[in-house]
Amino acid sequence: MIKILGYIASFNTILSVYLTGNKHISIWYISIVNQILWFVIGYSTKQYYLCFMALMLQILNIRGLRKWKA
Repeated sequence: MIKILGYIASFNTILSVYLTGNKHISIWYISIVNQILWFVIGYSTKQYYLCFMALMLQILNIRGLRKWKA
């Protein structure tokens, strides 16, 4: 199951970068879901640095979404 989540999270990361280049608002929602996936992967595999990364990127995603909506 974690391996499948890894593929989904990787695909979402690539999609997020692509949509950022297109300045599409859905990037923020995809990124928020994606960071939840990375957190679950990191926690499940005891790679806590991934959890830290996901939390920090989640803060930046929420900030970006708020700024785009303002």
